[in-house]
Amino acid sequence: MAIWLLNLLLMANTCCFTAFTVIESPITLSKFTEHLQRTTEPVCVDTEADMKMFHYLPRLCLLQFKFDDATYLVDPFAPCFRKEPEPFLSMLDVLSKKDIVGHG
Repeated sequence: MAIWLLNLLLMANTCCFTAFTVIESPITLSKFTEHLQRTTEPVCVDTEADMKMFHYLPRLCLLQFKFDDATYLVDPFAPCFRKEPEPFLSMLDVLSKKDIVGHG
């Protein structure tokens, strides 16, 4: 391994990365939605989308949230959300009532 890559990994491991919670089940989504509902802070939101030309509309691939010193990654393609979309829709309803800071 190149020494510069090793140094970069060591620096990143000590100071740069933030711990996060991955939301990919109804249980973790429910806990996230409860936390979202309780917060009084603005919610920082960023998204990742697939903009390939092989389909007609962009596909939302990842939702990233930060509030109350916590970071969450929501996987909208998780199989459980396809089978039961209600928890996901409930989260979006709670989010619609919050002050949002978007990444531009």
